[in-house]
Amino acid sequence: MTAATPMATLTVSAVTVWILQKAKEIPWLKWVSADKPQANRLAALILAGAATLGVTASYNPSAHILTISGLSAAGILSAAWLWLRQFVTQELVYQVAANQPKPAAVVQGVPAKQGPHA
Repeated sequence: MTAATPMATLTVSAVTVWILQKAKEIPWLKWVSADKPQANRLAALILAGAATLGVTASYNPSAHILTISGLSAAGILSAAWLWLRQFVTQELVYQVAANQPKPAAVVQGVPAKQGPHA
């Protein structure tokens, strides 16, 4: 493992978390929202896999041929390990950076007290 690998993993994780957070703001992506943790977890797993698998596919529409490469036993085992590592890092970034609890006053719809004796 090179020194750049952990930073690359962390960077991709941060970008993935950012993409998921932005997706929650898009009205037509109703299945990804703050109140649907299972859907968010599925999206996170899919994005983690897309970031690590290394399986490529190409389609030739005129010949109707789909070519998939990058599949071998060693490649699949390696990809599974990298996928898990990517997802764990992504979840860590999400829990630290994006999943911060809201103050009770905001959650209940009551404005927070202002001033030095709040």
